[in-house]
Amino acid sequence: MRDLQNQSIPGTVWVGLDIVSTSGENTPPTQPVIAISPSQPMTNQNLVATIVTPSVDPDGDTVTYTYAWFKNGAPAGVSVNTVPAANTRALEVWLCRVTPSDGKINGPAGTASATIGYIGDVNRDFKVDRQDLLLLSFSWNRQAPDPLLHPLADLNLDGSCDAADLTLLWDETTHGPTP
Repeated sequence: MRDLQNQSIPGTVWVGLDIVSTSGENTPPTQPVIAISPSQPMTNQNLVATIVTPSVDPDGDTVTYTYAWFKNGAPAGVSVNTVPAANTRALEVWLCRVTPSDGKINGPAGTASATIGYIGDVNRDFKVDRQDLLLLSFSWNRQAPDPLLHPLADLNLDGSCDAADLTLLWDETTHGPTP
């Protein structure tokens, strides 16, 4: 090992020595782990990308993220972590790509995707029918955090399964599902 004047450093001096690379190389940040919530979204729910495991920059640089959303494989023009429910339709597949950067180099992107379901599609078979009504009945008059409240039976997202949810299911089955 040599010092800045290119003189040899004896091995007895190395204890407690901080080694700093002067090669000028920059290491990219690690890939983040991403999740979309809710994991089984309906047409009345926003999509929110969350960084579950942040990127780490081996060089200690601050990491920033850029978001890019894709709808059915095509760029959706959304560059923030949330897609409003009004922008989604049933059966669309949404993917979020989150790219880390240390300001000098990008790291590998993390991705997550979700398929939009119909309001009232409690069993997630991508149709609204009597099976959904049956599953909704198992959650009838239950409120969060009751473990017997099926998360997709709360159709209006108010934390309970009641007449308001049954009305939404009725509308979906008689007038056709919300696109």
